Amino acid sequence: MDWVTADLHGVNGDAFPVISVTGDLDIESSEVFRGAVLALMGESPPVIVVNLDGVPFMDSTGLSVLIACHKAAIAKGIECRFVINVPKVTRVVEATRVNTFLSIYPTNESAVGVI
Repeated sequence: MDWVTADLHGVNGDAFPVISVTGDLDIESSEVFRGAVLALMGESPPVIVVNLDGVPFMDSTGLSVLIACHKAAIAKGIECRFVINVPKVTRVVEATRVNTFLSIYPTNESAVGVI
């Protein structure tokens, strides 16, 4: 699994940190992913975007890390928005009903366009 961070600018010119993930999100990569997201949260932005469009496969460990990142963000007063548009990953999130409490968007632009 690899990741890259960048900033996208919202409609008001606000910068939103984005972490884009590439590769499977599973037991082998979940701790690296968690560490990267928590490091981004350490900068205390009001919102971060986690883009999973490069994730072809996610198992229950990956799903647990999404939930842990969501909870960590809430504890720090940060809104964590997830970009999920890969059918296999979307099915896992929907089948487990995690989509009922995560903020999920189809694109980076839609995630940063929300005020």
